[in-house]
Amino acid sequence: MGETRDWEEYMTVDEVARRIHYSRQSIYNMIHARVFAKGVHYVKPTPKKVLFIWPALKAWLERADDATEKPKAAGTPRYKMRP
Repeated sequence: MGETRDWEEYMTVDEVARRIHYSRQSIYNMIHARVFAKGVHYVKPTPKKVLFIWPALKAWLERADDATEKPKAAGTPRYKMRP
């Protein structure tokens, strides 16, 4: 019952955005800001395809539960939106 199939662990940007209630653009902004690390939080099987690794993303979210704000990659400055 607790068994998951390998393909169920990978999610598209749209699926992640729906599941964690972030906009698609926010997800891409966090990739660009290196909040999510390639090979840790997501993989790119083709140049245009981004697939998130759900267990890693879930761990990132759970760390956020322990803090007052969303976690970011170590040494990564907080990104600022342009006016």
